[in-house]
Amino acid sequence: QDKIDPKMVQYQDSPKDGNKCSTCVNFEAPSSCKIVAGKISPNGWCIAYAPMEDKKG
Repeated sequence: QDKIDPKMVQYQDSPKDGNKCSTCVNFEAPSSCKIVAGKISPNGWCIAYAPMEDKKG
């Protein structure tokens, strides 16, 4: 499946409101994403951001 162009999801290289790629379910370390094409910063953000569920409790 083709990945989405970063411009389509308003990708940016900096966090937004404390949210960032490294805490998103779609991020694949060290620098890629399951759904967005190209090199992705762990500190980036886009509108497809989906926070990981907290596994505690």
